[in-house]
Amino acid sequence: MGNKVTKPVLKLVSVIMPTYNRYEIAVQNVKNILLQDYHKIEVVVCDDSDKDYYLAGGAAFKKTILQDPRVKYEYCARFDIDGNKDYGLARARNFGVIRADGEYLVFLDDRITPAVPDALKIFAEKLDSSKEKFWYFGDKGGQKSNFVENFSAVRKAHIVDGGYFFERIDKYGGMTREVFARYTHQGFNFRYIPEVKAKQLCKSQGWDKKPEQIIEMRAMLEKLWGMAK
Repeated sequence: MGNKVTKPVLKLVSVIMPTYNRYEIAVQNVKNILLQDYHKIEVVVCDDSDKDYYLAGGAAFKKTILQDPRVKYEYCARFDIDGNKDYGLARARNFGVIRADGEYLVFLDDRITPAVPDALKIFAEKLDSSKEKFWYFGDKGGQKSNFVENFSAVRKAHIVDGGYFFERIDKYGGMTREVFARYTHQGFNFRYIPEVKAKQLCKSQGWDKKPEQIIEMRAMLEKLWGMAK
């Protein structure tokens, strides 16, 4: 009898997908993720939608995506006393980290979807081969080779030890810069994986407000840690 070939044990990959006011896009992205070649996955959908949007379509959206047992759902939006909602992307991602059962985490916003069938497989293989603190990120279009936290993979234990996402980034702008600076200081290695490709399902929301928000967030980071440059 020949030697038996032992198959590698697949680690559970939790794909954390925040969504905001675009359920149709989010449903399509969940379907795309579940078609990946790497099958030992769960998708943690963190819904940060406005209250009226959620009340109009949240129940149907939740029912649709939870037809697959590999999907989890959390409504995580928060509002002040006047009913105003904040920019909750960091909090939504943190909710996802808490809910995730996977040893490996992949962050993938609702409007960004895998463009290759083996994206999760490559991320998992990279994490399998690196026991140190590595944070891998792929190409979400435009050949971007700077750190982009909304198409990336990291070990859950490492991001928990590192302090999650910084929820005082409560407006658009600065999150990538803050994550890169803080986690680099803690000894993380960041690696760009160009063959792990994604594409956009739609454009980013609220571009008209983003320039001044970026300026405000960078000013806050400069005041706190000198990270603006």
